[in-house]
Amino acid sequence: MTQKNQPQPSQQQPQYQQHQQQHQYPQYEQQPPPQAMPPPPPPPQYHHQPPMAPPPVPQAPQAPQQQQMEPQQPQVVYVGEPSLSAVKVRAEKEAELRTVESYWQQRLQAIREHHLKSGQIEEASFKATVDNVDKMFLKSRANPICSECRHEVLECYKKHKSESLRCADQVRQFRACVESARIGSLGRKG
Repeated sequence: MTQKNQPQPSQQQPQYQQHQQQHQYPQYEQQPPPQAMPPPPPPPQYHHQPPMAPPPVPQAPQAPQQQQMEPQQPQVVYVGEPSLSAVKVRAEKEAELRTVESYWQQRLQAIREHHLKSGQIEEASFKATVDNVDKMFLKSRANPICSECRHEVLECYKKHKSESLRCADQVRQFRACVESARIGSLGRKG
């Protein structure tokens, strides 16, 4: 039963040629296999570790070019040496970081200058307001009033620390002096 379904090898040959003639596939030339890259230089030798030889790279047996393509050798990258693309990426990132840092330094300096100017303006405004208030409300600075009576009250309190009622006469005189000075200043302004 299996022999009926499978075509004979002699029958397959004409069918294949017939199919190839009908469709006319382009013929591709075989290219030579890529040349093997030379192995990378050995890693730098350090004094604290014995030098290690790079692992041997197995060589593929030479085969006819038509039957089998030669496999590519793996690229060996040593941990101690960054690749050229990694160095370029690192340099680009460092340049980008310097640019960003410069931008923020300038921005911070501008904010500091603005803050200083704002503080100076506020200080000048405060001084002007104080001067204006002084002109409006404190037109003249008066000399201390009733200084003699005040001095007598303080001396009495010093003598009689625990008996403050003995200084009642001096306090009345001081109060009368202050009242008369107050009434006199109101009369001059009015």
